[in-house]
Amino acid sequence: MATKPPALGIIDSLSAGFESINRIIWVLLFPLLLDLFLWAGPQLSVAPIIQRALSWYDQAAAGQMAELAAQTGSDPLREVLEGIGGDFNLFRLLTSGFASIPSAVNGPLQGFAPVSQIDSIPLVVFLVVALELLGTFVGCLYLGVIAQQVRDGRVDLPLLLKRVWSYWLSMLGCVGLLLALGLSAGIASSILIFGASLISAALGTALALLLITLWWGMLFVLLIFTYFVVDAVVVSQVGPWKAFVNSITVVSRNFGSSVGLILLLWVIMGGTQVIWSALPNQTWGTLAAIPINAYVGSGVAAASLTFYQSRLAQISRAGERGAARVI
Repeated sequence: MATKPPALGIIDSLSAGFESINRIIWVLLFPLLLDLFLWAGPQLSVAPIIQRALSWYDQAAAGQMAELAAQTGSDPLREVLEGIGGDFNLFRLLTSGFASIPSAVNGPLQGFAPVSQIDSIPLVVFLVVALELLGTFVGCLYLGVIAQQVRDGRVDLPLLLKRVWSYWLSMLGCVGLLLALGLSAGIASSILIFGASLISAALGTALALLLITLWWGMLFVLLIFTYFVVDAVVVSQVGPWKAFVNSITVVSRNFGSSVGLILLLWVIMGGTQVIWSALPNQTWGTLAAIPINAYVGSGVAAASLTFYQSRLAQISRAGERGAARVI
């Protein structure tokens, strides 16, 4: 009886991921074309709406929120609003979906392409939803190509075009589950803080600080255990709930190696973003960053898919051996 290959380690997964990309180098067209569009194409700014939101927020945050911001030393909501109003190109939402394409373009290049100012909230809501949906769909195509190469050793585009719609719907379902979880946590926290504030304003502030710390910790844990959700959708071709189950199973059964791989991939992608940000905002710097980021980002995505497939297969084999012993 032939022995099954062992599960791949962290470095082996990274190496295998880049080998897969080398076999389908044309998949780099996805991030290349998208980054060229974000860099040289038209830009959408929501600065007028953000300025009105900041004025309203300054009035609304004059009470307990201002006290909370003073104690924590930061005001995250205001910082986010200022960032969006300052240099955020709305088309960058194409790279922020649940299934995203790696991008080296972090902001608009002022003076290079026309900037359209949007001052209509309904139009902004429509564009945000449309761009997120489109970005997720394109991301499913991109990751679907890599997943086929990793899983099957070849790319079958006709088959992918049939299945990409189910990938897309599954990704949206995953987003829905996460939003429902976040909304439930937010409502529960608000009720607790409101109840504590009725007893004492100081108690309400203290509880808010405690819950913020708690939720940040839980968010980090959630990011770790759900890291392979997207991989599960495009590799295992499962629905939202099963994708979460598979991701949690892979991480929990291979905790040390999973965390090691996740941190390594975060460091690689985070490090490249720091490098791209440090490059001079000139044509040569951007033209150098775009293809390198496309290759590195694609290799990282393939490494994650490879690790997930290898570890899930190992878990399945262990289950089969256990069932055989029972029989």
